[in-house]
Amino acid sequence: MINFSKVKKGDIINKFDVDFGLKNSLFFDITRGGLLNGSSHENGGIKAIVFNEELEMYYIAEFEGKEFAVNYDSYNNNSSKINSINQIINLMLFDSERKEVIKTDINKICTDETVILNCYNKLCYAPYTFIVNCVSTKNYINKLISINK
Repeated sequence: MINFSKVKKGDIINKFDVDFGLKNSLFFDITRGGLLNGSSHENGGIKAIVFNEELEMYYIAEFEGKEFAVNYDSYNNNSSKINSINQIINLMLFDSERKEVIKTDINKICTDETVILNCYNKLCYAPYTFIVNCVSTKNYINKLISINK
C-alpha cells in the first residue's frame, strides 16, 4: 500500500491503490472542475492523481493554485475553445503575469464561491480533467465557469 502523504510529482500509482484511496475517501475529488485554490509551484503546488490514457497508468502531477480544472464532458464538448483560451504566445510575458496572478487573492479572481476548490494540503483526484494555466484562468474565469457547467 502506498503512503499517499509522501507522494511526489512523477510517482506512478497502481490501480489497486487508486481504488483503495477512492473507497476510503483519501483524495479530494476535483473531477467536476473549478478554480483551484492552493499553493504555487514554488511552494509545492497541488499534487493530483491523473491518468495517462496512452500509457494506461495513474501518476502524480502538480497543478498550481489559481489554475482552472475543466471537467471531462465540458472539455470534450468545448476543446477548441478551451485550448484557445489556454494558449500563451509570449512565455516571458506569461512568467511575469503568472507571478502577479499567484499573488492575487482568489476572491479577486472569482466571486463565485461554488466553483472554488480548496486544494491546500490535499491530494487531489483529477483523472480526465483539463487544466487551464493561471493567467488564462484569470483573464477568462467567467467563460471557463460557463463552459464547465
